[in-house]
Amino acid sequence: MAALAPYEVYAIRYAHNPNARRANNFIGGDPHDAPMPLDYFVWAMRQGSRTIILDTGFDEPMGKKRNRQFLRSPAVGLKAIGVEPDQVEHVILSHLHYDHCGNYDMFPRANYHVQEIEMAYCTGKCMCDRITSRTSAGSTPIAFSPTAGERRNCRARFSPIAASNPVSNTNVPDTPFIAHTK
Repeated sequence: MAALAPYEVYAIRYAHNPNARRANNFIGGDPHDAPMPLDYFVWAMRQGSRTIILDTGFDEPMGKKRNRQFLRSPAVGLKAIGVEPDQVEHVILSHLHYDHCGNYDMFPRANYHVQEIEMAYCTGKCMCDRITSRTSAGSTPIAFSPTAGERRNCRARFSPIAASNPVSNTNVPDTPFIAHTK
């Protein structure tokens, strides 16, 4: 059996929250509350000419709305490693929180892959619940929320994938990785 070419994995840092606290990251808070600064990343997985993006981040207006330090557009970070966002054909969204699924217009050619159970959760009754739809008291809903016109487009472009195989139709699970940060 021929050896598989490794994927190179790039972590692209695009935002930072120096004021995050442990209690902000856990439903119901944390009795050991303390500072917990948080960085935000999008990920690029490359194997030869193939590039897969994992998560799409948020844009500057969303960063301002949520008091995050927006360092650079994820597109700028991707271009720094030679990835042209408008040429990307596959985007995997780990889940549908604002910091993982914004900027979907940055990848106009991409097919989006989302676990079927995640899509059902975020388009179902749970995202209307006061507790499960918010990151903390007083914040705005965290789920992906396209407009009606965008929903029609999403049905055509979003490809639900089974939870048992989150990277369907790829060699990712059996392929070695080389990691980089940018």
